[in-house]
Amino acid sequence: MPERGLQESFEQLSPRIKATLDHLHGLSKAEVDAGEQRKMTITINPERVFELTGFQLIRDWTLPHFYFHVVTAYDILRGAGVELGKRDYVPHVAAYLRTL
Repeated sequence: MPERGLQESFEQLSPRIKATLDHLHGLSKAEVDAGEQRKMTITINPERVFELTGFQLIRDWTLPHFYFHVVTAYDILRGAGVELGKRDYVPHVAAYLRTL
């Protein structure tokens, strides 16, 4: 498998996404739930590691990184002149709109 990073093309990402989805679909609910308390280690460099649980990894590491990249992509698109706004992110809430 190639080293992750900028070397991968979009065509190479499709099989990776499929393999990930296949793996996730193969897990039982109990296996997924057990991940919440599983101990995780992220090595930053030889002297530093993050040690956290699966829940902490999602809440404190993964979601902030995800939202950072979403906002960055939004900023790049807006900077390039793409007309993009809040309504493009939350069109599903229109289903809850009521007239009084």
